[in-house]
Amino acid sequence: MKKVIEVLRPLILQPFTLSGGLLQGERKINNFFISFSDALVCIFSHYKISGKKEVILMPNFYCIETLNFISKYLNIIFYKVNDDFSIDKNNYFQQIIKYQPRIILNYSFLGFSLSPEEKIRLVKLCNKETIFIDDFAHKILSTSEISPINENHFYIDSIRKHCSLLGAHLINRHFHYSRRDVELINWYKIKCELTYLMYRVLIFFIYIFNSTKIYSISEKVFIKFNSFIGEPPNKATMGGLSFYIYNFIDFKKIIKHNKSIILTFHKHFNKIKNKNFKILPRETLELSSLINYYPVFIEDKIQSSFIEHLSKNKIFPWRLWDLVKTPYLSELNTKLYTSFLVFPVNWQISSRDVEYIYDEVNKFFCMKKDYE
Repeated sequence: MKKVIEVLRPLILQPFTLSGGLLQGERKINNFFISFSDALVCIFSHYKISGKKEVILMPNFYCIETLNFISKYLNIIFYKVNDDFSIDKNNYFQQIIKYQPRIILNYSFLGFSLSPEEKIRLVKLCNKETIFIDDFAHKILSTSEISPINENHFYIDSIRKHCSLLGAHLINRHFHYSRRDVELINWYKIKCELTYLMYRVLIFFIYIFNSTKIYSISEKVFIKFNSFIGEPPNKATMGGLSFYIYNFIDFKKIIKHNKSIILTFHKHFNKIKNKNFKILPRETLELSSLINYYPVFIEDKIQSSFIEHLSKNKIFPWRLWDLVKTPYLSELNTKLYTSFLVFPVNWQISSRDVEYIYDEVNKFFCMKKDYE
């Protein structure tokens, strides 16, 4: 029986450990929020950031829903992301010099990094009031990656992107907000928790019964959940039980497994020779902090038929972000939004699953000779 291959991470099937998590000494329950956007709201509220007078510098390849949300608080200026996901560092620093942003948000799909020399330059270009936010929403954040350049340097993840729990860590040892800026409970939090619990139950049943019908139902529930998560009320909302459970998941084992699966994808997909299908070099994958996805570049004209063929075989790749309505469309790297799909990488994906995915992808291009 064919296995449903999707972003399935049933919590009970994850590896666990009693030796502690990857963020030992950095996590605080008061700095654990329902979503990435809730954490942002708390920062904005604490620093009294509102209106369009202050500037935030962001990459021009980013979640559009989050862009639209941030635009309610700040004037967005972009730095350029190249077509291979790398950051145009010259443009990054030029924009800082030109606009002197109050907030600089660092994000790259493959991982954002600065050399020691670039960090020194960044500190010299900014003042003590500049806020830095490193977005780890698509990464697994660990203590080894935390190296703040000032007291206003934040790291924020989104744990639902790499496990079945709901929440976002805000990491900054110097950050102490007013309790009036957050709410422990409200309707938004209840709605998020209940809808996401329903989704988690469904993905467990997908795994147990290997059912595409249940998968279709879970997708509808997730779309509903995604329509209100990240759109919090005026006050941010703290997380709950997920904070404690997260510390017992063995992410060291998961990261090792996921990196192996990513390289297994590359080994097989490197055999496909078709002008409409491209992958990243092995060296790029090895140097990146990519953990949860394996990206493939597919010509936009064949993506629909490609996805249709795979979905008939219980394989469900997807676009990272869709080009939804936004006033920033002309400033974004629209090519990246439409040029690639991601395959899931998680504890439930095995090397044998990757071989099966490769066989179906190869079969698609063998059948579609007109795509050569």
